[in-house]
Amino acid sequence: MKKRLTFKISFKWFDLWVGAYWDKAMEALYVCLLPMLPIRIGVEYVRVCETCEVEMKKVAVCDEGWTTIWECPSCGDTDEYPWPYGDNMIGSKQLEDAGFEIV
Repeated sequence: MKKRLTFKISFKWFDLWVGAYWDKAMEALYVCLLPMLPIRIGVEYVRVCETCEVEMKKVAVCDEGWTTIWECPSCGDTDEYPWPYGDNMIGSKQLEDAGFEIV
């Protein structure tokens, strides 16, 4: 499993703060130099399929709670993705922001 940094700039009309915030559960740093324009610098985990050597995608399945898995878009192989947020409960929006595809 490899780590890579991701950068995302977004417009949030309700964010009127300036500064920085470290989100420990999501492993992301939010920097807002101008109100309403936060920059998210996060860590993304990448895994390569052992069968076809294609980058796998992260999938979150909601069935009596969230289940997170790696899924190969080429051959369909799956593997367990351990819940990365400890005892924290997060919603689908936070999972999407962390790069999961919601199923």
